[in-house]
Amino acid sequence: MSDAELRSLKKKVGAAPVIAFFRMVRAACGSSRLRILYLLKQTGSAGLTITDLSKLLGASLSRISHQMRILKKHGLVSAEKDGRNVAYRLVGAKASEFLKMPK
Repeated sequence: MSDAELRSLKKKVGAAPVIAFFRMVRAACGSSRLRILYLLKQTGSAGLTITDLSKLLGASLSRISHQMRILKKHGLVSAEKDGRNVAYRLVGAKASEFLKMPK
């Protein structure tokens, strides 16, 4: 490759879309977060609460809450308050494309 081609490629690696994708992947890493995303994918628009996820994964409410904050911060899940409960759902095509997991 020429120096110009290498410089062009180097710029692309540092580009905002690549960095944003890297951050999204890093946010989803970890078996707990991957399992949460998988469960949310299975429930579709119904979503799950922190309590539901805690029961399904056998993890404490505080641990699940922490994981959900990370996923929400990176735009992989949304939260909708319904009375005293908050239902979490995958955020549109972004998370669905990322998750390409079997049902």
